[in-house]
Parts: sequence; C-alpha cells; structure tokens
Amino acid sequence: MIAIQKKTGPVSGADFSIFPTASPCLFFDIETTGLSREKNMIYLVGALLLTPESGQFFQWLAQSEEEEILVLAAFLDFIGQLSQPATLVHFNGTRFDLPFFQTRCRRNGLDCRRFSQLSDMDLYQQIRPYKNLLGLPSCRQKAVEDFLGIRRRDQYDGGELIPVFSKYCKHHGRQEETLLLLHNEEDVNNMPRLTALFAYTRFFKGGFLWDHCEEARYTDWEGQEKKELFSVYQTNNGRKIPAPLVLRRNFSSLYKQKAASPTGQFWMSCKETELTLRIPLIEGELKYFFEDYKNYYYLPLEDQAVHKSISRYVEPKYRTKATAKNCYSRISGFFLPAAGTAFKPCFYEEYGSKQPWLRWEADGTMCGLPTADFFRAYLEMLLGNC
Repeated sequence: MIAIQKKTGPVSGADFSIFPTASPCLFFDIETTGLSREKNMIYLVGALLLTPESGQFFQWLAQSEEEEILVLAAFLDFIGQLSQPATLVHFNGTRFDLPFFQTRCRRNGLDCRRFSQLSDMDLYQQIRPYKNLLGLPSCRQKAVEDFLGIRRRDQYDGGELIPVFSKYCKHHGRQEETLLLLHNEEDVNNMPRLTALFAYTRFFKGGFLWDHCEEARYTDWEGQEKKELFSVYQTNNGRKIPAPLVLRRNFSSLYKQKAASPTGQFWMSCKETELTLRIPLIEGELKYFFEDYKNYYYLPLEDQAVHKSISRYVEPKYRTKATAKNCYSRISGFFLPAAGTAFKPCFYEEYGSKQPWLRWEADGTMCGLPTADFFRAYLEMLLGNC
C-alpha cells in the first residue's frame, strides 16, 4: 500500500459558512473497481482535512486487490487519531461512498463505528435542488466544476480508471499510479471549491424587493414587432452574486410541454445585488374559462359563454348548454406568461392548454395586487418552478 500525506494552504473560494459546525471539514472520496459494494473493492481513499487556515491531504492506494483491507484500516486509524471530530464532506456519498465504505469494512472484519458516527454533509444533495435554476446539464461533480470555471488536469472518470488499476496491480507502473492518484486528488481537492456555488443559491434565497419595470419593443427574426417587459429587483439583504450570471428558461419547460409554445424564454440577468427579469409579452386574444360551466350557455354566433341569468334574453335556437370546452369569454390585450395558477384570472389559448397567461395592466395593479407585490410574488413563482 502507498500512503501519501502533504500539507496544503487555504482553499481559495471555499465557503465554510455552509457547514453546520465550526469543526474541521474532512473531504472524502473513494475509488472502486465497480458499483457493487458486495462484489467490488475500494482501492483508493482520498481525504482533505481542512480548516479556513490550513489543510492536510492524504491518500491510501492499494497496490493489489489483497491490500484493500490495508487501505480501509489506514483510513479508520486516521479518523481515530483526529484531535477533534470532523464533519465528513462528500459528493453523492450518501448513496455511494458511505454505504460502500461501511460494507467493505464489514466484509473485511473491520470496525467502522467511529466512521459511521461522524456528522456529514453531502454536497450533491445540497446542489441538486438548484440544477434547473442554474442551468446545470447534470449534477455530476465535473458539471458543477465546469459551471464554476474549475479546470482539471485529470481527463478520466471513475469507470475508465478500473482497467488502469487492473494494469497497475500487475506492473505497478508509474504512469498508471499517477493517473489513479491524480483523479482522486482532484475529486477531493475540488470539493471545497464547489462551495462557491452556494453564494449563487443564497443570492436566489435572499428575497428580492421590486424596483421598477420597463416595456420595450423589438423586431424578431421574422420581421414582426414584439413587446417584452423588464422587471428589476434588488436583494433585500444586500447580498452580492459572485460573478454576473445570465439564465435562460423556456416557460413551456416549466410545464414539461413537448410541443412548441409561443411563450418563448424568460431571462434572468444577475449582477452584484440586482436581478433583471426579461419577460416576453404577447398581443392577441385569449380565453378565460368559467369553472361552473353548468350554469352557462354557449352562444355559437358570438363564440362565447354567458351566465344563465343573462342567456334568458337570447332565443333558444341561438344558445346551447355550455360544456367545459366552450364555457369561456374572449379577452384581447397584452399578456405575460405565468409559471402557475396562483394568480387570478388566468387566460389560455385553448381548453386543456397548460400554459396560463396573465393580462398585462400598466396601471399600477396586476391581478388585483399592487404592482410591487405582484412582481415580487411573480419572481418567487418563477424561482420556485425552475
């Protein structure tokens, strides 16, 4: 077995405020010969014991399959010698690393109770709720690193290194050893840098005060004049975003619609303490559907429904009992897309359409609310559905 220990300095960008205690953090990652904790083995454990001031990096690498027990025992012994309990920090370890390590200890007759008693934090579980909001292609560690601009020398994933380890067991080649150690080292040492992502999540959690909104017209690629709305907010706690960020989302994706939708995209442009929401507007005619259709009649010639109390003035031959599909009134104007039905009234293109619309009123109120209250709630609605 090869044991490596080296000192490191403070990690630039690491945010210790996300951890629940002031204890040292022990960033931890394992490399295995497969996904089955019953059939496969752990051949490498990497750990970074980190405080805001300094760090120590450790690796234990097996040089044969028989040395798995030495790797596990060395890491358990290291934990036992810590001067104070550490918070174990991992990436998706809840599902993989922790149960895998515990199973392999039991299979090798090792007592891992001290390991199991460590408090822990799974960075993957903390990041996953923000995957869609931040536009991450996945929640894999390398995807988060790419988002944060963290660059690697390692070009392998864990699965690709399994045959490298098999070759290493036969010849103990320096090249194979370097590849194995580098992948694990970058996995471990990059974990503290991932905490920079939480500055973005805190920014979106901080709460926003609506500042103002502006209308703008533009000409699309078909030469058609369109209208859009810019709604500007400031964080109410003065918290800044680390770097400017522009996020684009299709409204239709919030409803998992596969068909093309005229809603287009909304953009969130974030800089310092300011968030600007760019919302597409459409001009035209939409329908408001009455829920209690049994109390309405549909008028085919006028293509709208009227309440029974009014329909008595219409000759029977010009009216039919309304159904859920035709029990509507038609409204013209400008509309902005919603990301839910919390606001009323909602308008739709057709019966069964998933995308609700809200009528744009530039008179100081929206959906019966003061404009400031509406747009604050509107932003919360979008963030909650991303």
